[in-house]
Amino acid sequence: CSSLTSITIPPSVTEIGDEAFSGCSSLMSISIPPSVTRIRDFFGGTFEGCSSLTEVRIPKGCHVDDDAFKDCPNVQIIRY
Repeated sequence: CSSLTSITIPPSVTEIGDEAFSGCSSLMSISIPPSVTRIRDFFGGTFEGCSSLTEVRIPKGCHVDDDAFKDCPNVQIIRY
């Protein structure tokens, strides 16, 4: 997924799993729909190494595990 620049998560998704977008180094932004209640990072960061990621919109009720955005130095998380 190294050339992936954006993601549209459909409203049918309720959880984003461990390492789902790990290594997507060109990913710049993502908006998580209100249907997602958890971003999980059991074995590794969900978005680990997404070095181009600058903006993530996460619904207020969504639980984000501790290392979900590991090695994402430029990320800004916006709760809505």
